[in-house]
Amino acid sequence: PLSANSMLPSGAYRISLHGEQLYDRLLSKSRPDSLSSSSPAVRSRILEYDSGDMSKLRRTSKSSLSPRGSSAPPEHCPVCRFPQTPRPELPSSREPSKEFARQVSQAESVSPFTENLVILNRQHIPQKVIADLHFQNPIMHNSLVREFEYNRETGEIYYDIKERDNLDSDEYSRVITLNSWYQELSVSFLSAALGVMDVYANLMFSAGLIARRHTLGIHLELPLLFTLVFLVLEVNAVAQAYSRARAEMSKPDLFVGKDLNPVDRHYVLHAVALFYYLGISAMVRDIVVWLHPFKNVQPYAAAKADGKRFYLLGFASEYMFRCDANVGQDVLWTTQINVRLVLVSLKIGISAKTRDFTSAFLCVPTLLFMAIKFKSIRTLIADQERHWAWLNQRWSELERLRRDTGVDDTEQRKTLLKQKKLHFAEVEWGGEFQGWRNLRIRSAKIVRMVVALMVFLFVDIWVASLGIDHLDKVFRSPSPESGTSEES
Repeated sequence: PLSANSMLPSGAYRISLHGEQLYDRLLSKSRPDSLSSSSPAVRSRILEYDSGDMSKLRRTSKSSLSPRGSSAPPEHCPVCRFPQTPRPELPSSREPSKEFARQVSQAESVSPFTENLVILNRQHIPQKVIADLHFQNPIMHNSLVREFEYNRETGEIYYDIKERDNLDSDEYSRVITLNSWYQELSVSFLSAALGVMDVYANLMFSAGLIARRHTLGIHLELPLLFTLVFLVLEVNAVAQAYSRARAEMSKPDLFVGKDLNPVDRHYVLHAVALFYYLGISAMVRDIVVWLHPFKNVQPYAAAKADGKRFYLLGFASEYMFRCDANVGQDVLWTTQINVRLVLVSLKIGISAKTRDFTSAFLCVPTLLFMAIKFKSIRTLIADQERHWAWLNQRWSELERLRRDTGVDDTEQRKTLLKQKKLHFAEVEWGGEFQGWRNLRIRSAKIVRMVVALMVFLFVDIWVASLGIDHLDKVFRSPSPESGTSEES
């Protein structure tokens, strides 16, 4: 009964499950015949979902629908009770005659193979943005569009986000297509592979020194020193990853109840700790939460255009997106950089002393790992500073609005408090975020731990060497029975 050209006022998009007929048709295609029936309570109602307002969840009687197969279009829309009007011509760079599926009410209303624009869900994103969006940026040599900014009021799109930084009137959006998801996934795999390669190179360096110490002319204490420093620092990094993973267990989307199977309950903890240790971004590991349509105030859209499915995820700025994607990684990256700095210094020094170029080659993965992580943490600290400045500005505006007019934007306040707790729990409102100072403090802790460990080992080796020299003098001293010290 509902055509793809039916309009709703105020740009509202509704997705309706129409009772018994659609329910039976979907079940017949996706379920065995034994599962084609359900309870009358489910089959006798329509669940109408208004994506423009998450708080409205209404149920409508099945009797309000036109009979299935009715050819005459209804005078009024049977769901929203508004007169149907022709689809207006929207200014768009796409080809004309693109249909806007305001309501996906029946399976046959929109073909799954359509090349037209089909908007399945839209929240807090102007319609013009979805209509005018291009997937290739001709200014950047037809590169894939993975991010853009747009004006909240007019919907004008800006693809070159580096040239424009207007946080007052613009919003930032990520375009998640199959191409961009493959890129994110491959970057995560490469980052994990580089981290594992670095750990393996350190293990091979330790094993090689111990096995070839006689050939290289070094004492056993030197490879044992490197191995012990490596193990202690890596255990510290793993402990930090588990500490962050335990904090993630409070997410409401995780099944971690005590009645859950112990294997499944503990598996998720170890998996999250592994993700943090390997530097997997939140966008990859939490993709289910990021793409789920049930949002609070975050801009979101799920659509299909030019035969391509895609999602739009909105953020206040690109700084907010990068902070959310790398939440908790700044602490672990600092530890990993300092650990690698100590280990690569030892490896270079030992390789130079032994003139072993094979061992020196094992420094390459560590140096590459350090360069990538240092660039990442420098970018993240700059993003955190910009994001904290924006949060402070928005918070002061909310406080001034409540003080002057008595109006309190509860949803905005909750969002700001959530962002502060997630990224800046140790900073008070109005304070200054000192990212580089925190980095120096964390680095100093690692350096003090390494210095204390190396001092202990050097003292132990020195005491052991004194004991060996004393025993050597005892055995080489002349005895009454023998005439010479050589015979003794």
